[in-house]
Amino acid sequence: MMLAVCNGQQYGGGYCAAPHASMTDGLLDVVLLRPVPRLKLPGLLGSYKKGEHLSEGDTVTEKFAPYMTFFRTGSIDIEVLDGNPLITTLDGECSPQLRMHAEIAHSAARILLPPELAANANKTPVLQAMGE
Repeated sequence: MMLAVCNGQQYGGGYCAAPHASMTDGLLDVVLLRPVPRLKLPGLLGSYKKGEHLSEGDTVTEKFAPYMTFFRTGSIDIEVLDGNPLITTLDGECSPQLRMHAEIAHSAARILLPPELAANANKTPVLQAMGE
């Protein structure tokens, strides 16, 4: 029914698909939701949005266990076997896909800083209160 591949905790309108995801752990959190009976869906949707489908140990809660699978991985490949494309959404843009690949790109972003900031880049940031 739905698959969320996440490196952050929330997506689209505050849905907390991966409540314990970390952008720095090198893993994608994968939430697979199998078909849910229509009468059960309203009772599950609010809990899913709040991230209540996973316990602290990243175990699927009893309420969601018949419908959900969760795991973490460094990469995932998905391929349609029946020829009917999946409708994928990436950053709000929808498109039909027959294949999908997602992986963590370690140290993929390089940020140039002015020299005065670069000298302090590896230090812990300190917040200072503004005086009157």
